[in-house]
Amino acid sequence: MTDHAWICYDAECALCRRWTARLKPWLVRRGYRCAALQRRAVRARLDLAGVPGEFKLLLPDGRVLGGGDAALHLAGAIDWARPLALAARLIGLRGPLCWFYRVLARNRHRHAAAIAPRRVVPARVAPPARTARKRAFDAAWIGALAQVLAPR
Repeated sequence: MTDHAWICYDAECALCRRWTARLKPWLVRRGYRCAALQRRAVRARLDLAGVPGEFKLLLPDGRVLGGGDAALHLAGAIDWARPLALAARLIGLRGPLCWFYRVLARNRHRHAAAIAPRRVVPARVAPPARTARKRAFDAAWIGALAQVLAPR
């Protein structure tokens, strides 16, 4: 399990599942893998009795980061989020960002219905209408093709 960095998230949390699904394409391209904290192998590797209140990041060198520190580490790996990670290191935003993550993690189950993905039913789209000009062109094309292929 240590060839890649592993993002271990709470699979029972709608917010965790949604963000993992949203960020997974970017993270997989950068060598990260995702696994639920509920998996027996994950709990054994992290030496956990239950599911913690924050996601964990298992790095290839064996270090385990959690919560805000793990989120900042991941932000440094994603192009569009790298400025946030840089700002956190340079101007001291790490503390407020970790505090924000703790508050979010503590209340993540509170609004599960609002966070859960909504099923979007696609609207029926009618095929584009054929214009009179296009119909005339098709008729002329078919007529010319019939004259070329007609036996003489």
